[in-house]
Parts: sequence; structure tokens; C-alpha cells
Amino acid sequence: MVKSLLTFCIVSFLLCAVWGQGKLYITVTDLEDETLSLRMSITASIFVNQINNAYSNAVSPSFPEECITPEAEEKVLEIWKNSSFYFQKDYGGFKGIITAVGYQIRGIPVVMQEGGLLQNGVINFNPDGQIINFHFSVDETVYHTILTQNNSLQDVQRKRSILDFVEDFRTAYNRKDLNLISQVYGDDVLIITGYVYRETGERSKLTGLSEEKVRYNLYNKNEYLEQLKGVFAKNRFVNLFFEDIVIVQHPALRNLYGVTLLQKWRSTTYNDDGWLFMAVEFRSDTEMLIHIRTWQPYLLNQKVFPREEVYQLGNFEFR
Repeated sequence: MVKSLLTFCIVSFLLCAVWGQGKLYITVTDLEDETLSLRMSITASIFVNQINNAYSNAVSPSFPEECITPEAEEKVLEIWKNSSFYFQKDYGGFKGIITAVGYQIRGIPVVMQEGGLLQNGVINFNPDGQIINFHFSVDETVYHTILTQNNSLQDVQRKRSILDFVEDFRTAYNRKDLNLISQVYGDDVLIITGYVYRETGERSKLTGLSEEKVRYNLYNKNEYLEQLKGVFAKNRFVNLFFEDIVIVQHPALRNLYGVTLLQKWRSTTYNDDGWLFMAVEFRSDTEMLIHIRTWQPYLLNQKVFPREEVYQLGNFEFR
């Protein structure tokens, strides 16, 4: 209790310095515990201002240990190595959301240095109001639409956990975090990647037209990670964006969900858009594993790849 009070006094003092500089202040709302809301507001405000100060001065950010865990700070610095960023000004309160491991606030406007891309950030807190993770979010409209599609409280909680998982998974690619990516893929994961090529046979020569086709390659976990390691090494930055997300529960295996989304890959050497499907299993309320990952092109022969041909749970047999 004494330690928590001392920590709260320290971060309050730090915030006074931030406020005195006329910087950003984040207000966390909608939580019954007003002391916790204030503590989260203080730590989040210090966090965003430290990021913005670092961006303005072209240095790496640093944070008071009272505000953020070492693991969370390490993840932020990995994102920074890939592409520095800053938080936009002029926004007000953020709703505090209860999660399986603590709390979070969402929809914080972030601008990436690479390409000036505008994204939304998510800050996650432990029950003491300390930051335990920061990642980029999916579109907020999509997020809220998914959570309001069903009335079951358990279904809402499960889908919120999946969305958090997907957002952290996406951000792991942005920070080139092979360790986390390896952890979320099951040892027996099936990875199918579509490769678009043009037909060059006799018919193509006669007509002068070449048709795009898809060839599918299968990888095990080690093969995929080794290939991904090479991709990360060749690219100074990697940015992933997820859109059009659909989450479906398996009709018989209630801990298994299919996640389909449009992935937009942007990097130094290569850009593409494609349909990503993942079969995700809940191992516990807070732990999930990916058993199947597939990628298919978004466009084929200048037409949108048919959604009915995109892989889904029904294409695979689970036991």
C-alpha cells in the first residue's frame, strides 16, 4: 500500500512537470475506481509526451520505471527502431476498458514517420495502472461492430480477446519481433502462402495475353520463421494494416475461432494486399495459439479475389 502510494506521488509529480510544459494530457474515463482512472491518466500522459519529446529531438524515448514495465518499454523501443512515431495533439477523454489482464484505452491517434501513416494506438495497463503493452489497433469502427454483433457476454469477451491478440500479433511484425511471432504459432502450425504468377504457355503466346494464377506453397513453423527472418533483415521497416475483420466460432470446437481479414503489407522493398485467414485456439482465457495461417491475393486478374474462395474453418478438418 505504501509502495503504491509512493509510486502514485512520483508519477503525479512527473505529470506536473509535463502539464507545466503545456504538453498533452490524456483523461481516462468510465471506470468506477476514480483513483485508478487518475493513475492511468497520469501514466498515459507521461508516456505520450515522452514519445513526442523523443520524436522532436530525434532520439530514442525513455520512460520513468513507475509508468511502464521493462517488457513493455522494450516492445516500444523495437517499434521505434522500425519506424519512429508521435501522438497527435488535441484530443480529450478515452474510455477505460476492462480486459482479461487489466485495462486499456483505445483510438489514440499516432503518426508513423515512414510515409506519414496515421494509425490508432492502444495502451494496456495492469491493475495498478502501470503500462504493460502498447500496440496499434484495427479500425475502431470495425472493432466496435464486431463486439456489438452478439448478445452473449462470453462471446463479447472472447472476441475482445481475439481482437487484442490480432492487434498485438500485427504490431509484432511492425517491430520485427520474431520471438513473439514464434510463440503464437503452434509447433504443428500449417502455413499456406499463395504466390501469384502469370501463365506463359502456348495459349498465352498465341493470344498475347497472360492470365494470373495462384500457386500455393506450404510451410512448417521453422521454414516460415526462417523465411520471415530474411524478410525482416532486408527491410528497414515493415508496417502491417488489418481491415475487414470477420471472427467466426467453430460450430463444435468452442475454443476454436476462424479470423479472416484483409492484410496490407508495406515495407521498404515490397508492398501487397491479401486475404489472411487464421485458425486461433484459446488455450486459456489469456493465451491463444494459431494452428493455421493462410494468405491469398486481394486482386487476381484485376478483380477482387472471390470471398467465397478465401480459406475458412470449413476448409479444414479439426480433431
